[in-house]
Amino acid sequence: MKATLPILFLSLFSLSFNPVFGQDDEGYKEALVNGAVFRWRINSGNLECELKAPTPGWVAVGFKSTSGIVQSNQIMGSFSGGIATCEDHTVIDLRNHVPVEDVGGSNALISCDVIESNGYTELFFSLPATAYDGYHYNFEEGEEMFVTISYSRNDDFISHPVKQVQIRIIL
Repeated sequence: MKATLPILFLSLFSLSFNPVFGQDDEGYKEALVNGAVFRWRINSGNLECELKAPTPGWVAVGFKSTSGIVQSNQIMGSFSGGIATCEDHTVIDLRNHVPVEDVGGSNALISCDVIESNGYTELFFSLPATAYDGYHYNFEEGEEMFVTISYSRNDDFISHPVKQVQIRIIL
């Protein structure tokens, strides 16, 4: 059993520097990775993001200026019982993330919505491009950012992801 845990962890979390990238007519840059589509743009001083993943459970996007998931800012969304839920989390360690308010930070979400349709969950959110506490990051056009894309089969945020991958993007 002990030998399978590292293998399981490596299959759930991988670092990928070669996702398929593109840009659309609305100015969104996008990355296609593991069946999920992540789109982002900086607009009017905000980072606007969309994530569409092949799951009926929660989805999340984590941001960090260096690789790794610990100390990343993670935006989580789920849709259950007709209700969309969005939360602004910080990652404490590999198995523990909490709302930023629980550790003295402030929820930075400007807007957030989640929809679920045809086996996909979509998360739409915006954050200020300038961080105002130690649990968030600055987003500057042309700068590098590491983004962790995660999703689960379940809607509760304590369930472990079935897929989790980190990519390096240029904002």
